[in-house]
Amino acid sequence: MKLFGFAIVSLLIAAALFFLFLGYKSSRMDAPDLIDGQLPACGPKPNCVSSKASTDSEYFVEPLAVNGGDIASRLVAAVEQTGGVVRMQTSGALQATYTSGLFRYVDDVQFVWDAGATAVDVRSASRVGHSDMGANRKRVESLRAVLNDVSG
Repeated sequence: MKLFGFAIVSLLIAAALFFLFLGYKSSRMDAPDLIDGQLPACGPKPNCVSSKASTDSEYFVEPLAVNGGDIASRLVAAVEQTGGVVRMQTSGALQATYTSGLFRYVDDVQFVWDAGATAVDVRSASRVGHSDMGANRKRVESLRAVLNDVSG
């Protein structure tokens, strides 16, 4: 019985160290670059959502509606209000990161829009791991809700 308890504790420690390593690894990776000013495609893992994915895909999420005002300022406010950090901002593009609490996983959120746009394309993806357990979809919906409340 003592050996069984030791084995369980050892497995739990190994798992915790593995997840901490993934968090460390994700913090050292770079965000994917925009491709000719557009969002990169989601990969084969279910840890990404994008408004540029096929509408019949598990990766699809609706673009963010914007109804006037300074789009960049509204996006910055929405990102900051939802716990993200803006890492890059240009005319028509914004990139942010979100870091999880316990294991410090880093996720990337990217936005692109055209001048005079009424919608912003968005992509949210985990840097590591296979599944995000719906975290990126929830993040985009939180951004959508906050963005709708941020005055334009």
